[in-house]
Amino acid sequence: MVRRGDELSTQLKDNVAGVSIRRNPGVALLWVTRSYEPFREPTGKGIGWLIRVGDPERVEWWAEGRLATRDEVSESVRTGFPLLVEATEMDKGARRDRARRQLDQARIELEVLYPSATVAIGLAGDGSQPRPDSPVEAGADIQEGR
Repeated sequence: MVRRGDELSTQLKDNVAGVSIRRNPGVALLWVTRSYEPFREPTGKGIGWLIRVGDPERVEWWAEGRLATRDEVSESVRTGFPLLVEATEMDKGARRDRARRQLDQARIELEVLYPSATVAIGLAGDGSQPRPDSPVEAGADIQEGR
């Protein structure tokens, strides 16, 4: 995967609500939920809206067009977490301390959603990729606690 770096993306790089972390994390999390709440971004830039998502019904981790491994997810979080900690430096004093506590709690909660350590195999047992709607490949069907 290659990051887009044309003139338009360069012009718009700071036109984001909230805080942008510019890196390719290597994995993507698909978070399926039944609730969400849009809200105005609180940084004072007045650029736009953010979305507070509800608890997940299920999650899927993806990398390079396939389901991500637990190691890939763990490595992405490990290398990206310091950037989030750095972003808390924009706040001072008690606000920064609260942001860091929230970040630490979010990391703990996120680890529960990592894919399982076992290798998922296709339904035919031939090593093919499981269906995207199959909870075994995602590693977490939240309602059933898997």
